[in-house]
Amino acid sequence: MTRSPLDIQWETLLMKVKNRRSILDLLNNMPHLQALSIHCDDDNWSDKDDTVLPREDKLVDWLQQYLPLTCTIARDTYLLDYIRSSIR
Repeated sequence: MTRSPLDIQWETLLMKVKNRRSILDLLNNMPHLQALSIHCDDDNWSDKDDTVLPREDKLVDWLQQYLPLTCTIARDTYLLDYIRSSIR
């Protein structure tokens, strides 16, 4: 990730990333970020053809392992392919 004046100014961000490590990079390198809604390509929580969603949410569980307790992580209730994070 590059460091630019925009990197440190964003407070809310909606974006798509290729892998989950990018989420950690964003949260660790954007000091003013307060809310993040993100779609991750390596998230296989729901298959568009499935009508039943899995019980485990591996991406949310993984993020909870690596992010500080000051971050809340949850699956978006409307856009199921997105994860929401609030940073305090």
